Amino acid sequence: MDSQTSPSSSRPKRPDGITIIAGYVVIGGMALALHGLFHFPYPSSYVIFFLLLGLSLLTGWGLWEGKRWALKIYPILVLFNFIVSLIIFDRLFARLLYLIGLSSLQYMSEPHVQRFFGMKTKPTNSDTPSPYTTTNPYTGKTPEDLKSELKKLEENLQWLESQKEKGIIADDMYAQLKTEYTQKIEEIKKRLSH
Repeated sequence: MDSQTSPSSSRPKRPDGITIIAGYVVIGGMALALHGLFHFPYPSSYVIFFLLLGLSLLTGWGLWEGKRWALKIYPILVLFNFIVSLIIFDRLFARLLYLIGLSSLQYMSEPHVQRFFGMKTKPTNSDTPSPYTTTNPYTGKTPEDLKSELKKLEENLQWLESQKEKGIIADDMYAQLKTEYTQKIEEIKKRLSH
């Protein structure tokens, strides 16, 4: 299930993973900055920790809001956090934070996440099953063939609904495909009733 809807009706809802990552960035940045401020009483180190805090808050907000620039800043923040973590924590903990950061970067390359940030992605065959065939779908088909095609279209419609619930498909694409699938299903049902 997804989080809040975006202000733009054409942008998909915020993926749950982005909600988690944005929270992680803000809370993690605050914790790292506070830890550094209390354990490094050097005024020159305060600049680094306030920079880290500001960058974390800004990036967390940008991710939450689906700002493209946040996708560009986030890898820098992951690297910066890793370096700071190496300095103030043990290496095992720093590596753990780095692995979390790398995993989240991999997640951010997913097509549904890219679409949330307003980036165009190339559709693949696995993204959206096509309701179209290259020839007339009824030519030479037996009632059994039509029933089989009807079952596939109904399964595709269920799949489409599940993708909509997950926020993976944009509202306009969902509406268009749902209309097309529903029309094809009704045509086949009408054909079978004759």
